[in-house]
Amino acid sequence: MKTKITPDRFRAKYLLLAPLIFLLFAVIVPAPDLMAAEDVLILKNGDKIRGEIKKLNKADLEIDPDYGGNIFKVDWKEIEHIQALNNFIIETSDGLRLIGTFETDPQSPDHIIVKDVRGPITIEKSHIVYLNPVKKDFWGRMDLAVDFGLSLTAANDKKKLNARVKAGYVGEKWSTSVQYDTLYDIQTDSGTDTETRVERTELRSDYRRDISGKWFALGFLGLLQSTEQQLDLRTTLGAGIGNYIVRNNRWLISASGGANWANEQYTDPDVMEKNSAEAFAGIELDIFDIGDLDIYSAFKVIPSFTDPGRVRMDFKTDFKWELISDLFFRVGLSTNYDNNPPEGTPRNDYVFDTSVGWSF
Repeated sequence: MKTKITPDRFRAKYLLLAPLIFLLFAVIVPAPDLMAAEDVLILKNGDKIRGEIKKLNKADLEIDPDYGGNIFKVDWKEIEHIQALNNFIIETSDGLRLIGTFETDPQSPDHIIVKDVRGPITIEKSHIVYLNPVKKDFWGRMDLAVDFGLSLTAANDKKKLNARVKAGYVGEKWSTSVQYDTLYDIQTDSGTDTETRVERTELRSDYRRDISGKWFALGFLGLLQSTEQQLDLRTTLGAGIGNYIVRNNRWLISASGGANWANEQYTDPDVMEKNSAEAFAGIELDIFDIGDLDIYSAFKVIPSFTDPGRVRMDFKTDFKWELISDLFFRVGLSTNYDNNPPEGTPRNDYVFDTSVGWSF
């Protein structure tokens, strides 16, 4: 049976698509590079690289060599000496955030001297987990990844398309991210010409602001449309507080908790619209020092205040392999569980997908 597209659902789908248009605009419109510097790296094997340091994220330092060509990714642990001539946002594993130029301590190669506005500060090199230039333009501070997956099966006329766009931006004391996921799974029975259609579209935007040390405040907006759960649109708006339990150049573990409001509109006209006040508690794990493999997992439990006994749970995990330079292959699983859904609606909705993508 073909899915009927109601006016409400039409508006919901375009509401979900609007941020994707913005993100694609970020890729299409180039921005000038406002920085021109000659930073210096000396590796433990004796190689010397001059150029412009782009960033340090997930244990890899990126540098644009002065002779042009591709941007190099260098393992942070393999750097013997470093000198950065521009101001950087520098974050450490214990939550310290500094702004300034930096270089290796000539008296102690395992330490970095940061020329912060408060004066020179010496920190252990292994404690630095993030670097990002201060003077870069807006687009230069943004990380962007796009991936697609497509499968076609002639035997049962099955078509499946999945896509993801993910963007992140880091300010001096805050960070934000937007992720858009969409899935279309269509199968036609050749005998009855009956079409089975599964559609799932999700958008999530997160905002985090440093409070003190490893603590941060967070806010988020989530939009979900799912034919499997008979959801025209679930809108979730929430805020809370979190802590980086572990944060180093190998992995990151954070926990958070707070409260949110949810509005749910269903495709079945006999199911009333729901407004719920909820609590949430979640944990995130990010492992990025296993060769070319990154592993990310997140779990959240969401009990309802206004509907006692109702509990929702969200889980997602991604395995991402870097193939060549910024080209990657991703395998992902996400699931949404509701112990008290509308009658006739499954409690669990899950998506397993594979895709190939590019990081910008």
